[in-house]
Amino acid sequence: MAEAIRLLDDVTQQLTPVPPVLEGGAGGDLGPAGITPAAEELAARWAERTRAAQDQAADALAGLRAARHHYRSADEEASSRLDRFSDGA
Repeated sequence: MAEAIRLLDDVTQQLTPVPPVLEGGAGGDLGPAGITPAAEELAARWAERTRAAQDQAADALAGLRAARHHYRSADEEASSRLDRFSDGA
């Protein structure tokens, strides 16, 4: 689980700068009429998709972190109960 958390954290960080770059426009005139606006529209759609992917990765990351926390808490509680049981035996 730790590896998945690390990888998802890396993914969310790597995706962060992508939408602003895509939203920066085509970088100038790309040639014949209609090409530049079409490229900018495509880049805007990919910026939205990239943001959505980042949001999904962040949600998955939060879920894994919560699962890890609950697992550790349950493990610590079980260990504590076993210790109390063995001390009382």
